Amino acid sequence: MQCKDPRIIDHYNMALLEMLEKKNLLQRIREINDKLTKSSDLWHHIKQELNSIENTITEAKRSAENNCHKLKCGQVQWCPPVMVAINHILFWKSMQKRELGGKVRLLVLQKRAKKASI
Repeated sequence: MQCKDPRIIDHYNMALLEMLEKKNLLQRIREINDKLTKSSDLWHHIKQELNSIENTITEAKRSAENNCHKLKCGQVQWCPPVMVAINHILFWKSMQKRELGGKVRLLVLQKRAKKASI
């Protein structure tokens, strides 16, 4: 995941950790470590288990990334006076463009004037 927003990174890490805990990955890794220290005759079984763990981790990463929205819509407080100013600016810029010979439809001007309460 390529993101620099610390809120999203924290959410991703928490989601990933939760998924890995559900799959008991730490327990499975400890068991493999115990098997390796006791006997080295089980290489084929251990190799399959490690591949399974790796696939589980990859799946958990993908799922965590899909659950983390990169755009946090709705977290910025709305300011009606700013929107009024934006609507005025859009209307007057459109008027200026039309006066200079630009293509601005009359319907667009009417909608912008209505939004700007002009």
